[in-house]
Amino acid sequence: MPYVTPLSKRWLEYAASQVHEEDVKALRAMPSAAKYEVLSLQYGKNDEQMIAKVEVYDFLVMDTLGMAAHQLERAVYVLNLKLRDKRWLVELHQLPQRVK
Repeated sequence: MPYVTPLSKRWLEYAASQVHEEDVKALRAMPSAAKYEVLSLQYGKNDEQMIAKVEVYDFLVMDTLGMAAHQLERAVYVLNLKLRDKRWLVELHQLPQRVK
């Protein structure tokens, strides 16, 4: 929660509601934590908005409702950022989707 805007909370709650015991076991069995790299940052419509392109490595992804999470070696996501109280926070309007 400390990294997202207040309006994004509902999307995190929704994603958390889809986590199953098998997902937790798979996460605990991972040999290391996920890694990421910020590929690019671009200002949006004004100085308080930014778009981040982020590559994530070796992580669990829940991309189909009702199905167990599975490990993914690499994926790229585009995240909207908003400046709030001198901090850049992720602003979700939906769950993040992989860039094709």
